Amino acid sequence: MDFFLGEVTRDHGDIDWFAWADDAGVLAEGLLSRGYQPVPGPLPDLQLDFAKDGLDHSFTLLDRDTAGRVVVAGGPWAGALWPEGMLDAGPGQVGGLPCPIVSPQAQIEIKRMMPIWDPSRPRRTKDAEDIARLKAALLARDNPSEYGFWALAVPYSRAVAERVPVREIDDDEGRRLLRIIRRGTGSVVTWRRAQMVLLSVQGMPEARIAEVSFTSDDRVPDVIHNFNADGFSSLDPNYRGGRPNRRIQQQARDVGHAEQQS
Repeated sequence: MDFFLGEVTRDHGDIDWFAWADDAGVLAEGLLSRGYQPVPGPLPDLQLDFAKDGLDHSFTLLDRDTAGRVVVAGGPWAGALWPEGMLDAGPGQVGGLPCPIVSPQAQIEIKRMMPIWDPSRPRRTKDAEDIARLKAALLARDNPSEYGFWALAVPYSRAVAERVPVREIDDDEGRRLLRIIRRGTGSVVTWRRAQMVLLSVQGMPEARIAEVSFTSDDRVPDVIHNFNADGFSSLDPNYRGGRPNRRIQQQARDVGHAEQQS
């Protein structure tokens, strides 16, 4: 995050890195030769941990699947996909030191979803603060004439409202949505609605959600609106709450206009 923002944002007690699994051996040798001490604990094909001068470094190992997508290299989640495009960002820089970075969009998704993917890693206050910084910086970058420097002060809730229409969900709700999607049994309607909500939580634009969910553009905001209003009951195939479908409303107006002209 600091390399994307171009400054050291706080005193860090630990630093998270990503590295290719094929480079793990060379990486470990290089760190040992520079006085870093290995920290036991994580599975060696999943993550390498080292420490030096009171600072912990965690290196999550990456691999690619047969389609060339970035995946978890080892451990119980081996083969699981990391966010699409996470390595597509250009290098960042702090001072005169450049460094390849994980894309800020992927950083946000990882920080938001990690407690759901791995319940043993609860959400931390600093993660919410980091997400707010990243969203504000993206807002400033994408709309410089409108926000400029002051976008760095945009409240987190405003950034979320503009990019993620679904309400904030807690970790238990996130895991419940994941269970519905992963189980793959029961109503297809419930499964698809849960998928739309979870993709919105992850920050995917509505048009893209409609594309991957094989539904219409106007259906996605209706599902999100209903979930915001009525929670998980809105995922039920028999749910009848929420706002009227905009397509139906338009057709009703068309009928009314036709009647007036007849």
